[in-house]
Amino acid sequence: PESSEFRAVDRELFSVARIKRDVGETNYIGAMVVDRRGNEATNTVAGIDGQFVVGQAWVWDASVTRSFTEGVGGDGVAYHVGYRYGGDRWRSFLNHYAVGSESEASAGFITRKDYRSTELYNGYTWRPSALGLREVGLFVGGKYASTMTGNRMQDWQVGFLTTPTWRSGDNLSVLGNLGETVVDDAFELAPDVEVPKGRYDNNHVGWFGGSSRARPLSAEVNGMVSQFYGGSLVSAGVSATMALSPRFSLTPGLNRNIAEVPGGEFTADISSLRASFSLSTRLFVNALVQHNSLDGDFSTNVRFNFIHRPGSDLYIVFTENRSDDLRGWSLTDRGLVTKLTYLMRF
Repeated sequence: PESSEFRAVDRELFSVARIKRDVGETNYIGAMVVDRRGNEATNTVAGIDGQFVVGQAWVWDASVTRSFTEGVGGDGVAYHVGYRYGGDRWRSFLNHYAVGSESEASAGFITRKDYRSTELYNGYTWRPSALGLREVGLFVGGKYASTMTGNRMQDWQVGFLTTPTWRSGDNLSVLGNLGETVVDDAFELAPDVEVPKGRYDNNHVGWFGGSSRARPLSAEVNGMVSQFYGGSLVSAGVSATMALSPRFSLTPGLNRNIAEVPGGEFTADISSLRASFSLSTRLFVNALVQHNSLDGDFSTNVRFNFIHRPGSDLYIVFTENRSDDLRGWSLTDRGLVTKLTYLMRF
């Protein structure tokens, strides 16, 4: 029977505790602990963070975390520091972070370890009176990333972003980047499509824009043409949001990705339908149904959110994944998660 292909998941306990203290009117310092316990090694991540506003336009933030894992390894440090500057005309932001090679976060995930990245962009805003424009922004900058051990280059890029915005609320962004990325270990990009280790160009141009969300019907479009692991990647997407009432909206969307690399080629179409329903100012339901043509997976995510007091929420999240394989509408996994938050002021 179909049920014989599934096995019970071992029981685990996830715990999160967060404390935050306001300092003055605009600053804060905080601490957080995330813990996961089960049959596998216990993992705890603890950290401190803060945000500090300097003057009218500077916002600095920083954080440091340390992971503690039962057994050998998994004890590492990660940190982050950055700023945002939003003056009348000039804009700037800096994001610098590092993740140690032994860092572990089993209650979540870490995309890359032994990784240090610095990203800096600066921009200027014009406010022309022609063509119905509200403002036009231009940002230039770049990013450099390396390993923490050995300081080996992993990624670099330089580029620009321009963002004209109209008084109607419509917007358009155009970007271009030159860069490179290093793959230390071969990996499978798609079924039967492997990317070998090596150094690859990572140049791309892209655009995305949308009409004002204040309209009953709004649309968004995006596109990207990239050099991609020794080949090319062309992506295009479109979505439309229909506000059927002040409380209910639907957003269908479609995104197509065409990849051609030395190891093979594939096309992936991702179609989605998002629904948002506000039953009251304290009760919300959001749903997302998505299909990926590359692996034939259907995913469903429904989130119930109740604000039981200011700053405190009850979340109930249902997820289900099914596959349109030879057996038809077969279930691959299903889950139900409940999360309760309570804000204590002191």
